Amino acid sequence: AYTADNGCTNTSTFAITVNPMPEITVPADLTVCIDVAPFELTGALPIGGTYSGEGVASNVFNPAVAGAGSHTITYTYSDANSCTSTNTFVINVTAAPVFTTQPVSAIVIENEDALFEAATAVVGDTYQWQVKVGAGNWEDIPGATESSLTLENVTQALNGNKYRVVATGCTSTN
Repeated sequence: AYTADNGCTNTSTFAITVNPMPEITVPADLTVCIDVAPFELTGALPIGGTYSGEGVASNVFNPAVAGAGSHTITYTYSDANSCTSTNTFVINVTAAPVFTTQPVSAIVIENEDALFEAATAVVGDTYQWQVKVGAGNWEDIPGATESSLTLENVTQALNGNKYRVVATGCTSTN
């Protein structure tokens, strides 16, 4: 209330409206391989917000742009009352396997063994040896899933075959 010098009184009444902040839920943390194609970020609620962070453009995450490592993704949402909230989750980008030992070509005498060896920088990577006969396609060698490959008692029939190993260590989860 207000009272003037002449004794007159006046009252003004007003209300305060307090709007709640929007409650935001975000997806669980996830792990992706660096060579996964860019993908749309989804799963945060309420829908209609914006994702941001390293490797994010227009709500699309690009692992190759983000690079290997742990990346915090922020989801920002503004409601009809212009109240804005944020929440975060993490995308871990795993690098592709890096060979520390490469297999090398071998020259062997017929009926002797040929040994090929490979190794990657990360313990736990998996290996699959493959063979290419002539102009054919690369084919998995059944059971050849170790870091080394031994061809026993090689014969002339194997002459000119090409061998390679495919290492896998990057696994995406969501």
